[in-house]
Amino acid sequence: LALLGDGDRELARALADKARRHPGRVWFRAAFDEGTSRRLYAAADAVLVPSRFEPCGLVQLIAQRYGAVPVAHATGGLVDTIHDPGAVQIAADDHDADDDADDRRDPRAGGTGVLFAPLSVAALVDAVERVGDLGRRGDLLAVRQRLLAVDVSWDGPAQAWAAVLAEAAEEGRRRL
Repeated sequence: LALLGDGDRELARALADKARRHPGRVWFRAAFDEGTSRRLYAAADAVLVPSRFEPCGLVQLIAQRYGAVPVAHATGGLVDTIHDPGAVQIAADDHDADDDADDRRDPRAGGTGVLFAPLSVAALVDAVERVGDLGRRGDLLAVRQRLLAVDVSWDGPAQAWAAVLAEAAEEGRRRL
């Protein structure tokens, strides 16, 4: 288990203590740095994102880009960027079912992460166990390959927005 980042001092002390007591099994660095972050993403099988709220989030997108399975609390933008066909029921206000209207053409249709709810230790442990199950069944590599195929660039949205603007301009010209 590798943990990187700063935050609550008491929690950081507890994590540092765990790392000292379990060398080779737990690693913790309280200060964030980009180089270490990239190496951890590249080496990770999974990345935990237990956010209480997350309007958008970059951690899960970066994890996906590196082929690491995001394990995230089902909230906000995490629900929009992680497809989990085995997810728990997500509240209607957190996700619009129309967003996944045609999963057949979407590389995310087979799953690109694990979502959990409610925000609890038990639900988080269950989600981590689901990632372990992927590995035991031999499905983890396929999920990681799907992650690397997902296009999270702005190319598609930019083209769609350009089409909307062109249509609006044409409509404006017709009305003149």
